[in-house]
Amino acid sequence: MRDPHQNLFFYYRGPSKNREVSLYDFQVEDNTTKSLINVFEFCCHSGFEDLFDRFLKAVDAPKRPVAYFKLQKGLGDSRPDALIDLADYNIHIESKVRAKLDIDQIKRHLKDISSQDILVVITNERHDQEQLDKIGDKRLRYLDWAGVHNLCLKAIEVIRADRHMVAIRNFIEQFVDYMEVVVMTEFNGFKNSDFD
Repeated sequence: MRDPHQNLFFYYRGPSKNREVSLYDFQVEDNTTKSLINVFEFCCHSGFEDLFDRFLKAVDAPKRPVAYFKLQKGLGDSRPDALIDLADYNIHIESKVRAKLDIDQIKRHLKDISSQDILVVITNERHDQEQLDKIGDKRLRYLDWAGVHNLCLKAIEVIRADRHMVAIRNFIEQFVDYMEVVVMTEFNGFKNSDFD
C-alpha cells in the first residue's frame, strides 16, 4: 500500500492525551477544513470553477466571483473555521469531523455574521441538520462530509478525459482519498497504486 503521507492532505500527528476531545481531534477538523479551502482556492485560481459552483449550489448560495479564501477568521465572540469572501456576501464554514456539533457555538457564529452572510455547517452526522433546523435562521446551511465527497467525485468525472486538467484532477482525487480515510466518507475501493 502506498504511504499515505505522500498524499498532499495527509499529515503526521503527534501523540494525543487521553482526553474526551484530544488535540488530534482539533487538528483533524482544522486540517480537513484547510484541505477543503485549499482545494476550492486551487481549483478557482486554476480556472476550474465547477467544484466550487457545485458547492454553492449544494448550500443554496448565489454564485459570485470569489474575492478571497481565509482560514479561522475571528469575528466578535466566535471564530468559524473558514471564510469565503464573495464580494457582496461571505460564506462562513464551521466543520466537525470527530467532535460533536456545538449549538451554542453555531448561535455565536450567527450572532456575529452579517444579515446577508451564510454559515455552512459541515459534519459527519446527518441528524445534525435536524438540530440546526430548530435554530430557524435562514442564513444557516448544512452539508455533510459525504456530500462534499460526492461533489468532488462529480467534479473529477467532469475533467476525467481533459488532459489539460490532469493536475487539478489529481489534486481533487487526493482530497477524495484523504476524506475516505480521515473523514471516513464512503470508501470507493482500492486503486492499483495502493498495492505498489
